[in-house]
Amino acid sequence: MLLVHGFASDGHTDWITTGWPAALTAAGREVLVPDLPAHGSSPAPSGSLGATAITAELAALVAGLSEVDVVGYSLGARLSWELPAQAPVRRLVLAGVSPFEPFGAVDIAAALAFADGGKAPSDPLTGMIAHMITTPGRNPAALARCIEDLRGEPFAPVAGAISVPT
Repeated sequence: MLLVHGFASDGHTDWITTGWPAALTAAGREVLVPDLPAHGSSPAPSGSLGATAITAELAALVAGLSEVDVVGYSLGARLSWELPAQAPVRRLVLAGVSPFEPFGAVDIAAALAFADGGKAPSDPLTGMIAHMITTPGRNPAALARCIEDLRGEPFAPVAGAISVPT
């Protein structure tokens, strides 16, 4: 089973601390809990941090498996939506997925200005994202680049596009 965390988080925070891997392994499941690129202990690559690049990394992670169940939360759900086209996904659980591109309305310059010690953005969405990317241990510049790359590949889910039980 592959557990994919949300934006500006990491596998430890979203999954391990909540007990999911322990419960799943106790039930006899093998569990993978990666950190997405530029998140947690995973460095920011010099290349793209868009959905295509990140799902390719997730697909490579499970490439040797005959099949995998995937649970994705928030950004992890958005990426997991696209994973069956690239990996041997048997079934999906998607939680907290937006029905549209959530990063399109984020003022990245305002979020980065806040990260550099400026005032909190007045826009509530940008303010929320600014606080997320400046949580201790996060890399604001890399996460802002991730936002830019993700909105460059807008999420536009279409009913019936997923061919596995979801």
